[in-house]
Amino acid sequence: MLSILAVKIQGSCAASEIEFNIKVGAFLIYRLTAGDMLTLDIKKLIADAIKEEREAQINYQRAADEAQDPETKTFFEQLVKEEKSHEKRLKDRLMAIKLIQGD
Repeated sequence: MLSILAVKIQGSCAASEIEFNIKVGAFLIYRLTAGDMLTLDIKKLIADAIKEEREAQINYQRAADEAQDPETKTFFEQLVKEEKSHEKRLKDRLMAIKLIQGD
């Protein structure tokens, strides 16, 4: 297991195929096969994960706006907040990697 700024890359080998799961905390953000590893760019992976977090925020906000009862609205608003928190963590990691690499 390789750990880079709390982004963990885990690999396993089964049936002659190697698969890597890239997680931030408990969240799977990317799944790769061995062939994909040839073009692995951690900054791109994190940027893609940030986009997914933003899309989730939009979807959850839309659901909150359309909710018919206060409990459902509150539930989706809480999910929006959680997705914003995930986005911030990913942005912080991306900035740290860029600083380390001199970008």
